Amino acid sequence: MLLPRPQLNTFLGLVTLANVVFGQGQAPAEPLDGLAWVVQVSDLHLSAFNYLPDHYAHFGDKEGDLRLFAGTVLSGLAPGALLLTGDLVDGKTALGRGHQLKTEWEAYRRVLDAIKEESGLPEEAILDLRGNHDDFNVPHRGGAVDFFKDYAAAGRRNATARVTITPLYAGHFRAAWAAGRHFAQGLGDCPVALLAGCDATPDPGLRGPTNFAGFVGASELADLDAQLAQALSFYRARGCELELVAYGHHPLAVIAHPDTRPWTRSSPSRIPGEPITGGASAHFGQGAPQLGPATVQDVLQRHGALTYLAGHLHGIFGQRLHRLHPGPDGGHLAELETTAWKDDRRFRLLSLDGSDLSFVDLSFHTPSRPRAGASADPTPGTAANFSITGVEPGRLVSNWVVHITSPPDGRYAPLLPGMPRKYKAVRALVLPVRPPSAAAQLASRLKVSLRWECAASRTGGQATMTPVAGRGPLWQAAWPRERPCRLDPGDRVVSLQVVADDRSGLVSSSDLRPVALRIVSEGGRSTVLSTPPAPLPLRQGVWERAMLALDWQRLAHRLFHALWAAQLLGLLLAPRLLGNTPSARRWRAAFGPALPPLRGGPSSLLASAAAAAAAAPAVALCDMAEDPAVWWPLAAYSLGLYALPWFMAQFLSGEPGLFLMGKVLYRLDGRWHSRADPDTLRVGSVHLALTVLPATLWTATVTSRWARLLAARRPLRPAVTPAQWAAAAPLLALHAAVAWRICFVSYGWPAVLFSPGLAWTAPLLAWLLVARRRGVLAARRRGGPAGVGTPVSPCTWPAALLPELPAGAAKDR
Repeated sequence: MLLPRPQLNTFLGLVTLANVVFGQGQAPAEPLDGLAWVVQVSDLHLSAFNYLPDHYAHFGDKEGDLRLFAGTVLSGLAPGALLLTGDLVDGKTALGRGHQLKTEWEAYRRVLDAIKEESGLPEEAILDLRGNHDDFNVPHRGGAVDFFKDYAAAGRRNATARVTITPLYAGHFRAAWAAGRHFAQGLGDCPVALLAGCDATPDPGLRGPTNFAGFVGASELADLDAQLAQALSFYRARGCELELVAYGHHPLAVIAHPDTRPWTRSSPSRIPGEPITGGASAHFGQGAPQLGPATVQDVLQRHGALTYLAGHLHGIFGQRLHRLHPGPDGGHLAELETTAWKDDRRFRLLSLDGSDLSFVDLSFHTPSRPRAGASADPTPGTAANFSITGVEPGRLVSNWVVHITSPPDGRYAPLLPGMPRKYKAVRALVLPVRPPSAAAQLASRLKVSLRWECAASRTGGQATMTPVAGRGPLWQAAWPRERPCRLDPGDRVVSLQVVADDRSGLVSSSDLRPVALRIVSEGGRSTVLSTPPAPLPLRQGVWERAMLALDWQRLAHRLFHALWAAQLLGLLLAPRLLGNTPSARRWRAAFGPALPPLRGGPSSLLASAAAAAAAAPAVALCDMAEDPAVWWPLAAYSLGLYALPWFMAQFLSGEPGLFLMGKVLYRLDGRWHSRADPDTLRVGSVHLALTVLPATLWTATVTSRWARLLAARRPLRPAVTPAQWAAAAPLLALHAAVAWRICFVSYGWPAVLFSPGLAWTAPLLAWLLVARRRGVLAARRRGGPAGVGTPVSPCTWPAALLPELPAGAAKDR
């Protein structure tokens, strides 16, 4: 059975929209053919510790604000579906250790019940899925501690499904919602789209930080491919033209695939001519071999998905984590990540007008989170004491959300391949952000107008919009084909804005939408709106552009190996192999006491000091490489980071585990299991960059100074200079923070006590230096070299950096 159909029961209750712009207590007489809309909310992070003052001060009343949102905004928007894309609960103890708490899931169920009661949305229209926080410390999907199965809407329908496909019908939530409607013969009309939920949380769900990335293996890819093919073929065989909208928790770049080759751009499953294992060809008798899918993105683009909606990254990298992934046929897949309800009270309204996809990102402001995600002061609050702002500039939300559905935003088009599409009218949804009973009176006074401005000439105009079929919420205005503005040669983009005025003193408007303008007559008098040949520029920050463009899995592999190679090859092997060559010794001697003074004035002295400072680390590393008592332990530690466990931990409650480079070993059901995990490389890269490499350089400066003082028979006092202590202080603080967060907070004291690769780094280094200093002092008392086989060069640092030797000082006391 490919699609989750727990009981195949059909929900046939008729849900009506009362006392809104359609009339008194009746559903619209005519459906809004081809137009549907959904609302997305992500990363709720309902927490059992929300009552704590510090937690509440940072995040406000997340549960209470959701209840208010359901009874006001969601009730007015009346979407065809509500997408809750993961991290439904926080899944952590008060300290921050991953653990599923039943009280958090009970709070989430209360929220779902409030959504159903306050908004009228049936539970079948609530499409939720797991996030990584919902999967912390869950040994078995659908098991005893997997509370998703007991409290989530999708979990009650099918607790173990990774792929959930639901039809989205036109207009408001329709009369028939059924999990298995795809295969029920002869039921109703065609849906506008299929909503495909993709759960990429690992199974089992380990504690973080080894649970940040999603994980989709070959069997899960084949299952996704087969289910999409089966569902789309079912409808298209009946003459339905429908689109595909996918949603999940993890952005596509954060989903790991075990067959990925980190050092190439291809994957084994992309070998030309390989058939899809268990995929569409197997179910529909398509004999021609196809390319096997390598990633979730490959599968979605194979089936012509318009968009993939995600969460997970909150607002760490920006408010517009959007990317258009080009397809081989000239179309695009729009990946749209949204920030968190937890932080920004963010929600998204997304519409499908035929095949035209549009969306708007909004923030919900309440007394507990008055400035959540806001770039400007919120608009005046409503009687319910909330307000709404948009991420895009120019948008105003008072009593209405004004949303242009067609033509699509030129920055996110074209999504479909083929010639640019032409549009003779502008269509917009005008939806209330109040319950229907409160919006009815305002609706009777509503006036909606279209305004436009051509980009180059800065001229424009306006037109009155009228409701489709005589009633809202869809309004439209014909595009004035004859000279809508003074057409200059550069006029190929026009900005559209729809304004709604209900004469309450507050105006609502859409954002300024750039749309391509196409001249369709030789004289340049007649124009139409169209999709652009290529997407128009999207203003994003550097991080916003980069985060979804990166392959996080390959990046983690390459970054870790680059840092590890810099440690072993750059800081250890290269100085040892090259530091004693004749040219290297001459170069090192140039920065010793024999360096003649420069006679060129202050500028020459400054250049000399700069050259000495630049060469000092390399010279110190060469000196340390000549001291096997220090060099060999550092080399062994570096090799251990690559081949040996970093620490022991309970990735699952009561079960031991090992954290290694690129994978984790864990015990479950009496057996040991191994799983590739790019999150270990992410942790390792942080440890190498912030602790290991700087600590190696710091150790080199300390031991180099000791060698020079010993060779000059000067006292080793102080053993570490104030400047060296000042350099060590931030390193120790960073190391302590990383060890505390990764080892103690995530896994407890055992991970600290058995952590040679992470928490022991600073203690091991301190022990090494103490032992080495004792060896140096013992060698001085014997009157020999520094206790090593190779004498240490006395001319390795600039003479100006050496402390002055007091008269008569000959030995260390």
